Amino acid sequence: MISKSDYAECLLKVKNHPEFAGMSERDRDELVDQTTIKEYHRGQVLFDQGDPRNNFYLIISGIVRSLHYDENGDEKLYFYIKENKTFPFIGLFTGDNYGYSAETMSEVKIAIMPMKLFEKLLKKNSEMMVCVIQEMGQIINSTEIQLRKMVTTSAKKRVESAIEFWVNKLVKNNKMEPP
Repeated sequence: MISKSDYAECLLKVKNHPEFAGMSERDRDELVDQTTIKEYHRGQVLFDQGDPRNNFYLIISGIVRSLHYDENGDEKLYFYIKENKTFPFIGLFTGDNYGYSAETMSEVKIAIMPMKLFEKLLKKNSEMMVCVIQEMGQIINSTEIQLRKMVTTSAKKRVESAIEFWVNKLVKNNKMEPP
């Protein structure tokens, strides 16, 4: 259970998050008023692939991993989402359902906002839209680099590239020291 003071501190983080900085005070207050803060233990599912896309999330603390299940039910890791990041961006304005599952990798404190409200405010605010587009661009760039390194005929090179990619990602996210 989150204490009242901790809850207020978390809502302040939402209010002051760079992605929401360009909003009017009125819009920011509306977003904060409809935001809930929850804590999750490691291994808990936030949403499953195919669930209705009802919420947008801001990780206040902890790490979440996103997973996709193929037609055989095999799990494919998409990416890790770290503290102070928002998600999901897949399906903004177009999707009715989540395109992947999200599961906590650690103890997580998260702000949960109604997706319809987030999209409404995003349409109204060009500065907020620019922040979201920049974040999506970083995700696309990272994915493109990963794919480029993974597309090779040499199994050894694919494994080396995958290991290098994840080590660099972990080091960049300050989750480990460089080798």
